Amino acid sequence: MPIIKTDAYILRLTPYSNTSMAFSALSSNGALVRALARGIRRCPRKGFEGSLDLLSRGEIVYYPRAHGGLALLKEWAEDEHQGEVGGREGGLEALSCLAEMAENLAAEEQPCPGLFEALEEAVRGLRGGGPAGGIILRFLFKGLAAFGEGPEIWRCVRCGRRQPEEPSVASGTAPRPLGRGERPGIGAAAWRRPVRFSAGEGGIICGICAAAEAPAHGSDRGFDIGRGTLEALRGLLSDSPSGGLVLWRPLRPHAQQLARLLTAVARHAFGAELRTLAAARGAVVADGIEPDAC
Repeated sequence: MPIIKTDAYILRLTPYSNTSMAFSALSSNGALVRALARGIRRCPRKGFEGSLDLLSRGEIVYYPRAHGGLALLKEWAEDEHQGEVGGREGGLEALSCLAEMAENLAAEEQPCPGLFEALEEAVRGLRGGGPAGGIILRFLFKGLAAFGEGPEIWRCVRCGRRQPEEPSVASGTAPRPLGRGERPGIGAAAWRRPVRFSAGEGGIICGICAAAEAPAHGSDRGFDIGRGTLEALRGLLSDSPSGGLVLWRPLRPHAQQLARLLTAVARHAFGAELRTLAAARGAVVADGIEPDAC
């Protein structure tokens, strides 16, 4: 089989022998690569420029294996090392969270456009001193969205109602037209009541559905989330120039609810408890600010 060359982020490293290292990496097309770096633990090693380290970015050249197993690394040229991030308080934990989520999202020989870019954005955010909790939560949602999955946060997953846009006197915008099947007043009333979030059902449940319609037997009933929590999450996931991480300053109660939401989404998406999930929750809560600090 031909030699493959690609940019990649290193996701996990495991000692293989006294001189070699097995590793997993996310390639630039979003596919997972599992390979063996023979002799890399000997220093120096021709063709290996820079060390393999957690979320280091560089160019890998490798021989794929025809019948499964580990590919064989031929060359490694490091472009970016995360030593500075890892040396900060909570930095290593944040890097570990991103790497574990990326490895669980990606699959071998299955490209996923958008996943590499989502990880790149997250790593750059940490390098720039961004809020670790917001970066991790945003990456989880964007990583799932790259596969066409992830929770619905804009409309009710049961009835399909979308939260009405409130008119703005300053901008002169008008409320959105009624959606299919909606009656005047119904949409607004659905969102004035307590809203629920259920990872099992796929996202948010409006107040009317949460109060009047029980989920199927044995399904995830979810938990209530405040309107401020939902707005903080929507703002975090915004791609507008003034949105996203730039304006990520959730109040402490909202951050605590978002940490619970992250836990529910991760457990549902991965079907297992990530080793770094507790650290991810803690990072989200730590991003919260006290109401009297606003």
